[in-house]
Amino acid sequence: MPLSTKLAPYSPVLQAIGLAWVTNFVFTHREVLTKSACVLAALYGGGYVAYRGYSYLQQRRANEEETETEDEQDTQFERYMAFTKEHYEDLKEAYSQPDMQYTGNLETLKGSQCHLESELPFDYTPTIKMFYDHEAGAFHYYTKTGNIPYNVLNAVCRNYVLTFKCTNLFQDETEIKSYKNSGDFVHVSEEEDEQEEETKEEEKRPSLFYFKPVKKTKEKKKVDKKINKFIHKGNLLDYASEFVETSNESQREVKNIKYTEFYQVEDEGDSPDETTL
Repeated sequence: MPLSTKLAPYSPVLQAIGLAWVTNFVFTHREVLTKSACVLAALYGGGYVAYRGYSYLQQRRANEEETETEDEQDTQFERYMAFTKEHYEDLKEAYSQPDMQYTGNLETLKGSQCHLESELPFDYTPTIKMFYDHEAGAFHYYTKTGNIPYNVLNAVCRNYVLTFKCTNLFQDETEIKSYKNSGDFVHVSEEEDEQEEETKEEEKRPSLFYFKPVKKTKEKKKVDKKINKFIHKGNLLDYASEFVETSNESQREVKNIKYTEFYQVEDEGDSPDETTL
């Protein structure tokens, strides 16, 4: 016969004994058990509060970083838009003035004395050096990277032609027309216009076998349209090696010539004294 079957008649008694023992144990150690329960509750509650507080701080920090990034992007875009408008009104007033037209030798504009250094609205390339090269018929510039939008280069070009009084070298046909019409500055992206025209053309296609017609008049207009020509010649280290070091070498050559001439003069001055003696 199994043991459980033998003890079945005594199970109520055993249960009563177990309950009495547990009750006695709890009553005897009630203070210890109460303190332990309080400690466990405090630890659990403190851990939960710490976890929730840490999660809140992490989320808040992520939101602040996202906000700062968006604000920084907005600030950079505002700086970019403001920079593209710089010197527009000044050049509009000075463009037709005779004293602002350059009539000298264009070759002199390539000299370092006619180089313009300007600050750019970009953190990745904050400085630009620009000058006009008459042989290339273009404005050469040096920056950390060559990824400079045309509108920004145009703004630097306005500053250049105003600084060195050569407004006749400014060739942007769109802006020149705006100067003559006393118009306000309009920021227009040629790429956006072309993309919009291509989208409209695609909407007009009757079938998959449609071939886009060649618009000779439009292409001719684009070719004939005058804009300022800019050529990226290198970074600022290239500029220093090409112009600063060349300038230093020429200065050293001049000093050597003067040093030799000085001693020749001294020798010529000493010879009469020796003859007299």
